[in-house]
Amino acid sequence: MLTIKNFFIEIMEHKEIDHNAAHLTWGNQFLHFISSIMMIYVYYMLWCWYNCRVCYVCNVCDYNITIASLVTISAQTLRQGGHFFIEGNATHKELLKIGYTTDMKKKAICGFIPTIYSFWYVFPNYFYNINGYQLSMLIYASIIMYRVIWLSIHGDHILQGLVWWCKIFSDVFTDIHLYGPTIWGETAPKMYVWTFPELEFYNKID
Repeated sequence: MLTIKNFFIEIMEHKEIDHNAAHLTWGNQFLHFISSIMMIYVYYMLWCWYNCRVCYVCNVCDYNITIASLVTISAQTLRQGGHFFIEGNATHKELLKIGYTTDMKKKAICGFIPTIYSFWYVFPNYFYNINGYQLSMLIYASIIMYRVIWLSIHGDHILQGLVWWCKIFSDVFTDIHLYGPTIWGETAPKMYVWTFPELEFYNKID
């Protein structure tokens, strides 16, 4: 039975697995710290957009979603750039992760996202009520929701999709605590607060 306590523990376990697998270099951790601050601002802008979305007499709603989109793109460029160019392709070390591996992210960036933008550009009649900023946020949300649904169907249990969603939503807050010391040059080492070293067998693979 998945109690609230076990639900929380599972979230923290997957945070730790993710950190130990693909977040061990100073540069990547520092970029995650910066992008986390940016994404918290995105949360705020989306909250503002949600609260004023019924307004039709001003451009505040459009402004909020535009800023949220631009900051999200910038934050994710830093975040994923840390994985691609600093940490390297750590897919072979991510066997226990339930989220996207580095290789999956590359396929999404090089395949799925350009395809959607191409359709939006070539067939504007199908996207007449969606601008580029809104489309960016929809793509970002759809990538997350796809994984949530996939994990709910194929995961260890039906709530694993929700576990992963809670993990990535709260990552921006826990990353600030974990990677904040990168400001003065420290690097967070592997951690085994919620997991055990035995789970790290795959990290021995070169």
